[in-house]
Amino acid sequence: MQNVCTRGKSRTFYVKKDIPHDVRVAFGGKAQVWRSLGTTNKIEAIAKAHPILADIEAKIAAAREPQAVQPMPAKTPSATSGLLKRDQLLSAVEAWRVDAITRAHDTFFNGAADTFEDFGLEDMAHSERLYRLQQRKWSEIEKFDQRMVEALVSQGLAVSPEHPALAHIRNDFGAAWHDVESFTRQFRRGEFDAWPEDGGEAPAPPLRAPASVLRGVGSVAVSPSASGASLTLTELLERFITSKRPPDANAIRGYVRRLDEALDRPRVHEVTSAQMDEFAVDLRRFPVIKKPALNKLPFRRVLDWQERNPSAPLLSKKTQWKWFLSYKRLFDYAVSIDVIATNPVAAVMPKPKGEEKERLAYDADDIALIFSRPLFQGFDRAPTKAKVWGYRDQPGDTLVKDAQYWLPILGLWTGCRLEELAAAKAADVKHDAEGGWFLDLTERKLKTKQSQRRVPLHKALIGAGFVTYAREQQRRPDAYLFPDLPHDPEGRLSSSRTFTKWWGLWCEANNGKAGKIATPDKTFHSFRHSFKRACRDAGLGEEVHDLLTGHKGMSVGRGYGQGASLKVLAAAMEKVSYPAFPALP
Repeated sequence: MQNVCTRGKSRTFYVKKDIPHDVRVAFGGKAQVWRSLGTTNKIEAIAKAHPILADIEAKIAAAREPQAVQPMPAKTPSATSGLLKRDQLLSAVEAWRVDAITRAHDTFFNGAADTFEDFGLEDMAHSERLYRLQQRKWSEIEKFDQRMVEALVSQGLAVSPEHPALAHIRNDFGAAWHDVESFTRQFRRGEFDAWPEDGGEAPAPPLRAPASVLRGVGSVAVSPSASGASLTLTELLERFITSKRPPDANAIRGYVRRLDEALDRPRVHEVTSAQMDEFAVDLRRFPVIKKPALNKLPFRRVLDWQERNPSAPLLSKKTQWKWFLSYKRLFDYAVSIDVIATNPVAAVMPKPKGEEKERLAYDADDIALIFSRPLFQGFDRAPTKAKVWGYRDQPGDTLVKDAQYWLPILGLWTGCRLEELAAAKAADVKHDAEGGWFLDLTERKLKTKQSQRRVPLHKALIGAGFVTYAREQQRRPDAYLFPDLPHDPEGRLSSSRTFTKWWGLWCEANNGKAGKIATPDKTFHSFRHSFKRACRDAGLGEEVHDLLTGHKGMSVGRGYGQGASLKVLAAAMEKVSYPAFPALP
């Protein structure tokens, strides 16, 4: 059956239905709807799918029904020809807000909602919409005014999209929509206490002031459980991300998720230093997670898995320290907004970073192995519509030049950090009359000030077709260089983290019996070490290859003269070579 399939590596069957463009607003803007069938038996799945598909088709048909919106007269509204009162509009917005949150609550509580993976593309799109609503960037939200009109119509208030009064309630509707999206996120995570309904009445205290007293301030209010002693870790986290906008927001969400699971979903004021100390001990036994199935398990079950698999690599001391640094920042924020009096992490904070194993460079054998694999030479495309096609480890005649193909090649021939490449815009690939093609990182917010640099493109990259690829991406305005990766404005590192996991699994699948690329001390960052070694082998001075890689040198004199010209750097770049690098088709 065409609409019944598995998703990713899961053996569970899903219903998948493409949503026509003209009715996507009714489905939250989604291009596809996925519903889990809760079975790995295909015959049973097909039987379960029929009523679900029928329900989706009915919703599509209902969405295409003509809307009972009466056009406003062309003349200026008057008291007898459609004059709208502010309180009337705001009351309708508030009623829509309550109805929408209640409907979402009931849908998720009964398991009837569409599902998508945490930190997947849909989840990141949801985070982006939340951010734009929080920042009141109405013009950047697709069909914002149309959604506002539909909300008013749903409350029996027929309004023309061109009515001038709508411009005066955008802030109010935006705040209401933000409430709906915030609660929907909580419900999706199985957190239902934040919306207590008693006898059909609106929750008290409400998220926002009653409609009759709302004014066009547009401030986003806090849920009833997000104030004072009743604040959960998840609610605190979302407020922290909205307020501080950390570049590693999605990573912090992952860290807080594990803490929340380990402490059995406490309220913020209930977290103690003793609990954090116990968690620090448990974290020393926590494994490095690469497989999605393992990542879905709760914290304690992951520890149980690790006990059954004692050879699995554990989180490094540096990573443990990064987790706790994020917790400290989060609880510092809680202290600053008077949610708690003291930070429970401060007394048990691990020592900074600790001892670390040095990352190793990919040597000549590794480079020969990696770039002779089917991913770069031609693979057998599995019969699936997925864009990634697994780990491309079986030889064939398919060659797809996407992020999975280009990022390792770029990492080797530029020495750039993964996050510098994965989050690049297509427009960052530029040409200079004297220096040739280069990657412009000067306008990016990167790890250090020295990281903001121009990186010449080696002739090996140009010969492989990278410039042609980049120019194709530049046809779309403000496009990312690798649009197939997830890009989240709240999480600058989101795209690189996604690829990091894939790369680790790819190395395991392509390592072979004699390979050395699937070891803990070799990661994507090893390409950067390989590049530094190649620079030294080519006789480049330390100052020059530091300028190429964005490293900060030790000499005080480096602070004078503002580096070197692009022409000089390009000439230096051409001296870099990898004799073991195989020819690419």
